[in-house]
This record gives sequence, C-alpha cells and structure tokens, in this order.
Amino acid sequence: MIFKIIFLLIALLLSSCSTADKNIWKKHLVEKSDSMVNTVVTADFDKDGVMDIMASFAGKVVLYRGPEWEKIEVLSKMPADKSGRIAKRGCIHSTLMDVDADGDLDYVGSNRMLFWLECPKNPFKDKWICRMISLEINGAHCVITGDVDNDGSLDLIANSWRDKEASTVPNSVT
Repeated sequence: MIFKIIFLLIALLLSSCSTADKNIWKKHLVEKSDSMVNTVVTADFDKDGVMDIMASFAGKVVLYRGPEWEKIEVLSKMPADKSGRIAKRGCIHSTLMDVDADGDLDYVGSNRMLFWLECPKNPFKDKWICRMISLEINGAHCVITGDVDNDGSLDLIANSWRDKEASTVPNSVT
C-alpha cells in the first residue's frame, strides 16, 4: 500500500513579537510529494546567511535553496547495495559532517549502505560527487556524529542491524 504523504518541511522561525504572542511558529510549504520522506537536514550550504534544506525521498537527494526553496537534485538515483539492488525510497537516515576536512558540510546518507555526497564549492551549480563509505553496514537505521576517540574531530557513528548472513558487521554499532 502506498502512503500518500504531503511533504512538508517546516522552517522554524521564532518571531520577535510581544510577550503575549511569544513563540509563534511560521509554517513553510517547501514541496508536496507522494513519497515518504525519512530524513531532512539543514545548513547554510551556499553561505549566504539563509538556511537551506536537503531531503531524501523518492530514491533521490534534493537540495532546496532558502528562502525561495529553489530545488536541485544532488543525487538522482541511490547507489546500488552489495547485491546490486537500488533503494527506491531514498535514505533511511542522514547527517551532515565535513567528511573531507575542506571546511564545508558534506551529506552522509544510509540505505543498505553508507555513502557521502561531497559538497562542491558552489553547491547549487556544481555537481555533488557520490562516494561510498561502506557496503557492509547495510540497513543502517542511525547515522550520527560525535568525537568518539576524543581527538577533537567528529567521527561517523552508524549501526548495522542485519544478521551475520547479510553483514560482516552484524547487529553492531560502528
């Protein structure tokens, strides 16, 4: 059964109003989609002072330039997993981190594998390069960052919930 979901990304803007009207939120419709959206991240990718949105749905990763929400596809088809299958939904989870230590935020996604999209110098004009992290961590249902080894740099943390028949790192956090 296909679930029709209206794709609402909400930019949370706290208004600076009187104490009687404090904390009013303003909803912004960014896009409607028939596909389920599992992951959304935000950052100022083009460093123009306005937050941008990156979402994964319908088997792709899309970047929206705020505040007008101009859309570009940065990944039009998910990478294939170990068996050659391609996820039709898109990413299960994602996070942002400076994977290549070049000063900008790259996109890390999971769905039957872990991959990252290298943020180009001009994220709304230049091509984002897809790079594989691991095909062994399939079915990752959590992708987060943290300084696990206390060296001052963020590390990528993911889980592999598959059993030993499907993964070389079964039922683990890596």
